[in-house]
Amino acid sequence: MNPQSIYKKYLEAGEEWADKKSAYDLLDHSTKTVEADLTLKAKSMESLSMTEARAVALSSSGYRDHLAATYEAQRVANRAKIKLESITMWFDAARTEEASQRAATRAMT
Repeated sequence: MNPQSIYKKYLEAGEEWADKKSAYDLLDHSTKTVEADLTLKAKSMESLSMTEARAVALSSSGYRDHLAATYEAQRVANRAKIKLESITMWFDAARTEEASQRAATRAMT
């Protein structure tokens, strides 16, 4: 592979990871907001204490769906990071192999 195609592949993988990591971060950082919204909704619909409303919120399908989406986004982001890191490892290994070949060629002369 030529350096330009390696650069392009690495750049694409890096952008993919950054996008997927941002999607995960957005979901992860909004978990408390989702919890608070569901708690307030439960409290307003029923005459519950805040503790009871929080328990209702945490056991709701909306909260479980949010957590499932967050975990899935994290899984996708982790896989994109692995792809990026494997390109880096491949490039490092190829560079080492080329350096070893140059050294062997010099040793033969």
